[in-house]
Amino acid sequence: MALRDWRPNTIIGLSSDNFNIHEFVVPDQERWHIMSIWITYTTSDTAANRQIAMHVYDSSGGAATDELFRTRPGLVQAASLTYNYALFPGAADITTIRDSDFCSTPIPATLVLSPGYSVVIEEQSSADTSSDSMTVKMLYQMSRVPSTS
Repeated sequence: MALRDWRPNTIIGLSSDNFNIHEFVVPDQERWHIMSIWITYTTSDTAANRQIAMHVYDSSGGAATDELFRTRPGLVQAASLTYNYALFPGAADITTIRDSDFCSTPIPATLVLSPGYSVVIEEQSSADTSSDSMTVKMLYQMSRVPSTS
């Protein structure tokens, strides 16, 4: 593949990876254009309101990480429910659940990430949600770039 040619890719993060925090790091020599993120979140019977958030950082972890972008669907999810969240450019900013389990939130159409940048999807409540389950599927276009090392 030539430099700057874009090709579609999908990456999936499962709850067993790290409970309800998923980090996807752009590898060296790649650039990602985020097209959409689909999150399926099932809450346990632990009484708490949960809220999903998406963050973009200029590196993965560490004290020098700067947050470049953040969005949260405009609703909370209570115990014993399964919701599907769709984040994509042009999405309606839905603040109530539709069809019993669907919510959408817009993200920028120009969300292009350089090598080392990361996308983090997490549940942000302070409750013990370790029994909850989250699956994240991200569709992105990938382009090869010269090495940054």
